Amino acid sequence: MFGRSPHDYYFGSSSVASNISVDGSCSDILSQHWDDRCYFAQHNENCLDVDGFINYVTILYCTFGKSLFPLAIIIYVLWLVVLFIALAVSADDFFCPSIEIISKVLRLSQNIAGVTIMALGNGAPDIFSALAGIGQDRPELVFGELFGAGVFLTTVVAGSVSVTQPFKLMERPFLRDVSFYLLAGFLAFYIFWRQEIRLGDAIGFLVLYAVYITVVLVGRYINQRNRQEVPYFSQEDDESDNAPDQSSPPVPHHPTETGNPPEIQLLPESPSCTSVNANVKLFFKAVNPIDLEEWEETNWFWRGYQVIKSPVDVMFRLTTPVVDKEKPRDNWCQYLGIVQCVLGPF
Repeated sequence: MFGRSPHDYYFGSSSVASNISVDGSCSDILSQHWDDRCYFAQHNENCLDVDGFINYVTILYCTFGKSLFPLAIIIYVLWLVVLFIALAVSADDFFCPSIEIISKVLRLSQNIAGVTIMALGNGAPDIFSALAGIGQDRPELVFGELFGAGVFLTTVVAGSVSVTQPFKLMERPFLRDVSFYLLAGFLAFYIFWRQEIRLGDAIGFLVLYAVYITVVLVGRYINQRNRQEVPYFSQEDDESDNAPDQSSPPVPHHPTETGNPPEIQLLPESPSCTSVNANVKLFFKAVNPIDLEEWEETNWFWRGYQVIKSPVDVMFRLTTPVVDKEKPRDNWCQYLGIVQCVLGPF
């Protein structure tokens, strides 16, 4: 009793001798006897080397053990579903609206915003994970993750979007993006085939991205010069063709966005917005993740999805501010803004 450490009380203890080999990969735990796996998970360097806050391997073999192993797998699968839902909520309800507002304020088209701001936001986690992997001398994991993510995006994501939401593809931007993507893949293949990477290769990848951004900007500039200038009316793609309204006067086929873009302005306070009761009602309405009108119109599947994602949605609403031009007061809530300032850094 007195010889056990607090670590043993939390993760469980293993009654194995200390002469068990704990060298090698963490996957070698599958070749160990069940009674030895907890000790192996607690002492193997690769099993202890986790990038997140939770060591799933140690909890699986020490906390749950052999008897609760099926329950642990079910819990892990459900937790994985929750993480995917959290990723979808953060991208759909928080990341994309923020990118849209930033692009409008900076007068960036959706095409340029997609290859700059959104690309940086999408690739930021990959950058930090790649730097961490290189620092741990695991380059094969880094390049495997990067190319695996690229293949996943160009197959599963693009295929899912094409099935669920039909859209018209813009030929020239698509051909440009695919050409640069294939060139970057060919350069990476050549480096792997040569089995040597030099400083010039690393600089070459950065220069390739700089050339890509330059081509995008120059293409937009040339496209704008070929259009007639009319007052600013909307934020459009470079090559989009929007049919004019039949009831409105005809406009040029390719208008140019000129003039002042829409700005985010402070709204004057009214007595209904300064009272405590009104602000409390606005706060609870802002953090409510379920829209009652949509709830009545959806089927049981989407209702279950709304219930599952509600805790994640509430967490994001309490920590991440979002400007929405389609909602009253641009989705501004005084009390929610105060809570976001306090909880956001955490």
